[in-house]
Amino acid sequence: EAKITMDDLAVALRAVVLHDAVPLVSIDKTVDTRTTGEQLVRFGGHIENTKFGKDLLEADVTLKKLGLGLIRKELAGIRSYVTLCAQNARAKGLEETFHTRFWFYPMQGSLAGRQSAGAFVVKELRVGVRTEVLGAAVNGRPIEPEKLGAIRDQMGERFADTLTAAYEDLRSEHPEIAKLRALFALVAVSKGIQSLASKGILQYWLENYPVERTETPKVFPLLKGTEETEVHSRRRVLEVDGGVELRTLILKLRDGYISAFKDVVLKSRPGGSALTWRVPLEGWRIPGVPEDDRAFALRLARY
Repeated sequence: EAKITMDDLAVALRAVVLHDAVPLVSIDKTVDTRTTGEQLVRFGGHIENTKFGKDLLEADVTLKKLGLGLIRKELAGIRSYVTLCAQNARAKGLEETFHTRFWFYPMQGSLAGRQSAGAFVVKELRVGVRTEVLGAAVNGRPIEPEKLGAIRDQMGERFADTLTAAYEDLRSEHPEIAKLRALFALVAVSKGIQSLASKGILQYWLENYPVERTETPKVFPLLKGTEETEVHSRRRVLEVDGGVELRTLILKLRDGYISAFKDVVLKSRPGGSALTWRVPLEGWRIPGVPEDDRAFALRLARY
């Protein structure tokens, strides 16, 4: 599993608890992008100029490059978004142009107990890719904004589904993608801590803990991918938007279960100074949780 640091935890806590925000990064076009060739790097949750923010940005850049075919992943069965669009254009005999943003996001949320129980559990998180259609045109004719809600970018969805299925292969070759799951988990942990502790108790982590500064850019060069098509006898030039959003879903568990889990965690701690340790949860049956998810709480010991 990718390594995380106390700096990462402090940044996640500040985003969630201090700023009440979702940590995210997105590289967005502006009205000047065509002229300057630069896009705006947008951070959410005040994570700019941190290693946390830089890691998310690097994952976003990799996502863009995969979509544009600038990183070839034929071994993992991934065809770029550019290639899929070109093949679709040749098959249909028309050119559909979508302004689609691709997001890395957590596919599963966290599970947390009530405040009275004094504990929470983080369920194992899966990383997926989803699409957001921002604009579209057919043979050069734009789709009206009010009709975009009914428009689906089928090639974008296919590309996103392929990346989601190939996440384990991708994370083995790209450390920036491998770290996403750990960072998602930190946001879930921060949500859990928020449900249990006041800002006063967390003051050191929210205000005094010295997070090392890591420079992050304010702009990023526009990336382009090209693919030959026979539609209108011209070469297509595509640009792909991307982003990483660490939103998590919090569900409540009954106090009875979460209190029992708290006892197991605390009693299995090897010493008063230990920060992480393995918890003996094998064989537990959790009411309301699918059989395949019985080992989800083991993730707590890793994060």
